[in-house]
Amino acid sequence: MFRFEGASRGRLASWYFTLQGVAIVAWWLLLLLVPPSRALFLVGPLSETSFLGFWMADLAAASFSVATGQLIRVDSPLAGSISWVTVGLLSYAAYSVSASPCGTAKAGWHVN
Repeated sequence: MFRFEGASRGRLASWYFTLQGVAIVAWWLLLLLVPPSRALFLVGPLSETSFLGFWMADLAAASFSVATGQLIRVDSPLAGSISWVTVGLLSYAAYSVSASPCGTAKAGWHVN
């Protein structure tokens, strides 16, 4: 089974996962409390609704990330398994977000 070896490695992983979860929550608080900040992340004129649809998946990723960090901190045998679930959640989110500009004809990221 996957284990975090060494006190310093486990401590670093614990801090990383916990900080990642807190950062996800902070990002969504920014988007909800400062609506003009959403414009920086939109890829099309009607994408705000679909963009805001990611909140639940991000909440799950943030929750699992913080849980992973805390399980690593207490050296739980579940830490390795939960870390893989967390990585899976975050990978899926990264692939989804990276692919969304590819499906837009006149919106999205352009390189001149």
